[in-house]
Amino acid sequence: MHTLSEGEGVPTVLLHGWMGCSHDWDFLKPLLRNRPSYAIDLPGHGASDPLEGDQDFDSVVDELAEVLSEIDAPYNVVGYSLGGRLAMGLATGWPGRIHKLVLESSNPGLVDGEEKAHRLAFDERVAEKLREGPMETFLRAWYDQPLFKSLLDHPEVLEALIAKRVGNDPAPWAVALEVLSSANQPNYRKALKEVTFPVLAIAGTLDAKYSALTNALAQRSPMVEACLVEGCGHNVHLENPEAYLNILKQFLFSEETI
Repeated sequence: MHTLSEGEGVPTVLLHGWMGCSHDWDFLKPLLRNRPSYAIDLPGHGASDPLEGDQDFDSVVDELAEVLSEIDAPYNVVGYSLGGRLAMGLATGWPGRIHKLVLESSNPGLVDGEEKAHRLAFDERVAEKLREGPMETFLRAWYDQPLFKSLLDHPEVLEALIAKRVGNDPAPWAVALEVLSSANQPNYRKALKEVTFPVLAIAGTLDAKYSALTNALAQRSPMVEACLVEGCGHNVHLENPEAYLNILKQFLFSEETI
């Protein structure tokens, strides 16, 4: 658990996406200064240990909850993609620990067995390509998917992202993709409908799939607010970090006197 900043107030926990690391959130330091905040290296990422093949999604959520038990007050959780899916597990398994929840481009779970089987097969193929390498070839193919098409409008962001990730060991990422596939996570829709704390679901308007998921979550619960960011795709925090920072400031800290 990487301490991003110290201070007073409600702590904030930051959970990155697949192939990311805790330092992905360094751009939030201006917002979080003088506030306690912690960025996690998820298993198989950054400085964390690799996942074992016999682990599953729920056990990783349990391990994350154990790490965060060091925080002795309710905390905010901000999760992107994979990090958001794990955040849902925390929020529904340990709701008393959560003050507010932010989910960016996060799938609440797959609905039927056929969809899960298709997704698991896809993730296994991706993991195999990742293991085969070379890393730069894999990364360029990965970000060439329709899901990340909007990154082409931000070539400097895309090139910086590839440069940041190209030197990493692919093996832990491959295992993490297989173990933490959305096909292996619970469907959190019902649990999120019943939460009693505020939830902000963020997606980019250029990401049709996750915009629809975000709107659907908000329609199911009065505690869930949808926030669709114009001109952004799946990586809202990378494509428009200034807007993202302002959105978090308003949602997480609007009641504070700054």
